[in-house]
Amino acid sequence: MRAVETSERTGCRVIWDERAQYALPDRAVLINEKNHFVELYLQLKIPAMLMGEVMNDDPSRSRGMPAPRRWERYLAIGCECIGGAVRTASLCGGLFLKLVVRDHSLARRVVGRLSQRCAHGTHFCYAPIRTHCPDHAALWTMKVKERCEKMQRTLPFPCAYAFKAVLHITFDVLDQMVLMPESAFEKLMGEIEERSVKEPLVVEGALNHVVSSIDAGHIVVFSHAFDAGCSRFRDAKPPQLARGTCLVRSVFVTPGRLILRPAQVHFENRILRQFNAEFAIRVSFRDDNMDKLSFTLNLHSSRDALLNVIVGRFLHEGLQVGTREFKFLAPSTSQLRDHGTWMYAADEQHNSAATIREWMGQFEGIPNVAKRMARMGQCFSSTEQAVRLQADQVQEIPDIVGGVHPISKRPYIFSDGIGMMSVPLAEEVRWSVWL
Repeated sequence: MRAVETSERTGCRVIWDERAQYALPDRAVLINEKNHFVELYLQLKIPAMLMGEVMNDDPSRSRGMPAPRRWERYLAIGCECIGGAVRTASLCGGLFLKLVVRDHSLARRVVGRLSQRCAHGTHFCYAPIRTHCPDHAALWTMKVKERCEKMQRTLPFPCAYAFKAVLHITFDVLDQMVLMPESAFEKLMGEIEERSVKEPLVVEGALNHVVSSIDAGHIVVFSHAFDAGCSRFRDAKPPQLARGTCLVRSVFVTPGRLILRPAQVHFENRILRQFNAEFAIRVSFRDDNMDKLSFTLNLHSSRDALLNVIVGRFLHEGLQVGTREFKFLAPSTSQLRDHGTWMYAADEQHNSAATIREWMGQFEGIPNVAKRMARMGQCFSSTEQAVRLQADQVQEIPDIVGGVHPISKRPYIFSDGIGMMSVPLAEEVRWSVWL
């Protein structure tokens, strides 16, 4: 754990607390000693988390006692005197932190302390390193981003999804594209487009392999890794799925990053059997260290505001991937506990999140939000299809009721959520699921 102190000029409007704390687990530390200063480069396992120190208001505290302090999660750092706040999304994609220490003896003590506190597998390397900022970097970066977004809309969806995952896992691939000559960059884009049309499975596998390599902490040269991945997945074939399963993609939304995971095998449910699973994704909300947001924001003084920025805005705006726009559908019962939800994009049959909710049933008569979400979540419980029945083969029978609640005076329902079946139907179900 290292602390970084920032101070603003007197009189400026502070957007960030005066002290910031970073949680920085390291994979490697590079040391570049120069005549008048030492540069330390820290390779991070997770993005830096911005924390601010705030006063802990306690009404029971004695008047003479100093107010206790605690650390809270923040989403920006900086003030107007340095050009405005820097958002956490601008920092989380970079997994290298550069520290400049002007005192050589202090730098040696820092390295010694790091060597004692870091994990056993952390490497400390002395090497000459040169960094520079290219001319017109900001303008060219915007053009590269626009070109990548434009290309995503022309790719087959699996390739567009994998390419977006490569760009969002870290800034590494985007930075490499910015540093390329324009001719080399356009050549790379053209190669991805051409191969995506001819060999979409190969391109998807190559891009997913790049994402997994970056996520594992490897240094990846994207142009070379993409070519090598295409050669590796040249004979790729669609996976053979077991009965009652399908492939579903998942996305992790954090304050600073959008982490898109490749499709994984998922048990079917009522929704995935009726509609196309290719247009559905599972979304989970996490902090940048992949902890649940409830752990980070439980006692936060601005909890509702941060939840609205991290979760609310995403649910309202949806997720754009290529030509598909995913919208909020509903959470399953397990996702309610895990801070997640299902999203769906309009498919070729013109099914959308809104029309699917209408198909699921009539939930408007349930005023309690938690109960309504639980009832909707039952449609997403993993089930295995056994026998398909016609509407005229189902009969409604009265519920089994008895007694009353002492306060609400409503009768207890003992048959809520259950039913009966005939012996022939039970035998048919038994043989269909091999019991």
